Amino acid sequence: MYGDYAILNVPVPGKAREAGWIYRPRSGFTRFGPVHAVFSGTQTIDSTQLDVPALVRNLAQARATLKVEEPAQSYVVLRSISHVGDAPQVYVYLTNKFSESGYLMTTLDGTVQKAYPFGQ
Repeated sequence: MYGDYAILNVPVPGKAREAGWIYRPRSGFTRFGPVHAVFSGTQTIDSTQLDVPALVRNLAQARATLKVEEPAQSYVVLRSISHVGDAPQVYVYLTNKFSESGYLMTTLDGTVQKAYPFGQ
């Protein structure tokens, strides 16, 4: 999820592949990029379980704690990989024009598991 659009990778039924989709308010969902193989262990996430108000709070917390000077972009990645952990994780990133970045690792309900500030 970015400022004014979201990119999703959706499983291709019966295949170990995923198709990209982009959502923009004006056009809705449209195809985005080629179909490609999924990373080993990738699992589907029920995005209805994402606590959006908690995500918004975590974006504010990221700006306050990640030590990214003059953040120019924030984005969110939802990921579930079986050999990395049992539960899906939400990564809240901040970046700036100097290619400095940091991120928060949270759960779908917004619980912050770990912070990775720039420079640490």
